[in-house]
This record gives sequence, C-alpha cells and structure tokens, in this order.
Amino acid sequence: MDKAGICLMLAMLIASFAAGQSAHELIRKGNKAYHKGNFADAEADYKKALQKQENLSPAWFNLGNAMYQQQRYDEARKQYQNSLQLAQSPQEKADAWYNMGNTWMSEKNWQQSIQTYKQALKLNPADNDARYNLAYAQAMLKKQQQQQSGGKQNQQQNKNNQNQQQQQNQQNQQHQSRQQPQHAPGQLTPQQADQLLKALAQQEQKIREKKNENQPQQPIPGGKDW
Repeated sequence: MDKAGICLMLAMLIASFAAGQSAHELIRKGNKAYHKGNFADAEADYKKALQKQENLSPAWFNLGNAMYQQQRYDEARKQYQNSLQLAQSPQEKADAWYNMGNTWMSEKNWQQSIQTYKQALKLNPADNDARYNLAYAQAMLKKQQQQQSGGKQNQQQNKNNQNQQQQQNQQNQQHQSRQQPQHAPGQLTPQQADQLLKALAQQEQKIREKKNENQPQQPIPGGKDW
C-alpha cells in the first residue's frame, strides 16, 4: 500500500474518532446546561449528539430528562424507552424504568406508574426511591378508587331520591284527580238539571199530599136536600 493510501485511512480514522468525541462532548455540554436549569439548551445539545451518534443510551436518557423538566412527559417517556433499548447494564435499565414511572406519576396515572416502578425494582431491588414512589402511587390509586366508588354511590343515591320524588309527585297528582269534582258548582249538565227538577217536583207533590191529609174536611157547597 502506498503512502497516500495510508494517509487517507488515517484521516478517516481520525475523523471517525473526532466524530465520536464530538458526540460525547455535546453530551457533556448538555449536562452543564441541564445543571444550570437551561433545559431547552440541554435538549438541543443532546439532539445534536444523537445526530452524530444515535446509539448513545446516555444521550437518549438525558434528552428524556430535559423534556421531563419542561413537563413534556409523553415525549420524555419515548426517550427513556429508546434509552432502555440501548442500555447495557441492569442499573441503566432500572433508571430508565424509574424515570418512566415519574412521568406517569406526574400525570397522576397511578396504575401505569405502579407497573413501571415494579419493573425498576425487579432490576434494582435496593432502589429505595423506587420503593417509596411505588408505595405512594399505590396509596394514591386506592384513594382514587375509593373516591370514584363514593361518587358512584352518591350518584345512585341521588338517582334513587329523584325516582322516589317523581313517584310521590305522581301519587299526589292521582290522589288530587280522584278528589276533584268532575263539574264545578253551577255547571250541571242538561241531564243532571232535568233529573234535579223531576226530583224537586216529586218532593213538592209529596209535601202537598201530606198537607191535605192533615187539614179538616170542608162541606161541599149546596149539599143535598132531604
């Protein structure tokens, strides 16, 4: 191989090495910005690092942290999942699961956070932070379920009360309709008026007949002659 070929190969190796170093340098730069609270700047540096070398698990992990600090929890979870796939050690995987649990915790999704903290503890049983967060999430889930159960019971009780009130109102209406006269006074039908007149006439006839029976007999005018 001639000297030019050797120089070219060396140049390629140096360029490759420089590119790798540049990605790690960008990660370190992002870390400095992160610790200063400049999370958007840190995010930009981690993304630049990944553009140069996308199989860096720490870059994905730290990118997730920068997004988490900006309360972009769904995006942060995706970065932690990428980190989990590339992680080499159980500790790195446990940390990715733990941080995913924190994203679910921040969204008050207790069920999902419980599952992820359990995964973290399987890989690192000595993680007291994961154990504490797991217990907290379990307590909050239990409280949420109790509140939902109580709310459903109150809704059912209110519904039962409304049904009872409606039934009572219907019964009152039926009771009032039975007591209400079909015709107001002074508004007799023609048939009722005719029956009433006939009854009054019969009553007056009976009174006259009884009065005549009690009166003394009167002489017939002109009488017979003997």
